[in-house]
Amino acid sequence: MEIKWKEYFISVWYRKFWIIFITLCVFAGLVLYSGYTACRRASGQISLNYEGATEGLNPNRTRFSIHDAAKDELLESVIQQLGLEKSLAVEDLFSSLSLYPLYSQSVDKRYIASGYGASLNLKKNLPHGITASTVLEYLLRLYHDDFVARYGLDDSSLDMDWNVVTNLEYFELGTILQSHLKNLTHYLDNLIEESGMAQYRIEGESFRALLLSVNNFQQIYLDKYIAFVQEKHLFRDVDEYYNKLVYQRMLLNQNYKQAKAEYEIRRDVTKMYDKYMIAFVMVPMFDAKNGLYMSRTKIGIDTYTVNANTYSISSGALAKSIDEIDANIERTRMAVNSAADKAKADQMISTIHTQMDNLIQRIRDATARYEQYRSKTDLRYQVKALSTMQYFNVKKNVIYAGGFAVALCLFFVVWDQYRRGDKKE
Repeated sequence: MEIKWKEYFISVWYRKFWIIFITLCVFAGLVLYSGYTACRRASGQISLNYEGATEGLNPNRTRFSIHDAAKDELLESVIQQLGLEKSLAVEDLFSSLSLYPLYSQSVDKRYIASGYGASLNLKKNLPHGITASTVLEYLLRLYHDDFVARYGLDDSSLDMDWNVVTNLEYFELGTILQSHLKNLTHYLDNLIEESGMAQYRIEGESFRALLLSVNNFQQIYLDKYIAFVQEKHLFRDVDEYYNKLVYQRMLLNQNYKQAKAEYEIRRDVTKMYDKYMIAFVMVPMFDAKNGLYMSRTKIGIDTYTVNANTYSISSGALAKSIDEIDANIERTRMAVNSAADKAKADQMISTIHTQMDNLIQRIRDATARYEQYRSKTDLRYQVKALSTMQYFNVKKNVIYAGGFAVALCLFFVVWDQYRRGDKKE
């Protein structure tokens, strides 16, 4: 069967004005419909700007997933805050939302931002003039707040329960306070390293200034308190503390004897290996240049030597703790415990309590200011306004109109062929 291209062309060319006119009418209708439904469409962008983002990790080095932005809890919150419980179901909102990566790059482990796109295409108009842009704005804001809350700074090391520590013995309290100051120092050191020059762009005390305040607190208040308690051999209840130390020493001594015995067993086994068995085996191996050499392999003597060393270190640490308890027991025998000295120690504790609470609050305030600054940079979001092309969905409508024009041409060709067939009959 011969294809009659000339006849087909004539059929289309003869009706070209009708084809163009009808196609333009269809295109105009599609554009108007797209403009009417533009309130159902919205797009936005999420930018991650922290070390590890381009590796697909959260700030705490766990695996990052953009689909956390589409959690049921967040979608339900958006619907409730906008009062759309009767108009929009969680399932419908979830099916209308698309989350996808925009770019991701890592070069020699350098810090490079990573971004994701978010688009919302609702199936129907919402009441009260609420648009898809509003819904997407609420969703991205809630996701930002949830992200900051989950991966914000952990300031639990700043907490201190004074109701517990103030009932401790004077010696124990000094040790606890020293340990807490080390926690504060470590906390501030980490923030100084993380924040870099950013800390100088934030109003208020810098972390370096607060670190200096911690060191001054140690010298002005805590060191003086510890020196006074040690000089006066002060105890709240010397008999109770003595019995407590004796009990602790008994437990530590038991653990020390057990660790010492374990060490001696493994030491003796190591000597037996060394005397009656070979210490290692030589096996032929090939190096990087494919040369032959003899390699040493580990056997039992290595394992027992390592274990013996572990128990030796453990027994040494226990022995040191026992010596410290013995020193404290000796202090209880020299206790004087005058009422005036106790009153002075309690006054020093009260001053330390007030000053430390003030210092911790200043650290919390500085942390809050830095976290507010950091939350604006770690994760950013933006809902983009639709351009004219996007508002009227021009690209997609051109494709639809073009497809319609092709179908219309085929229709006229088939119609003419059908009419010619009737005439011949």
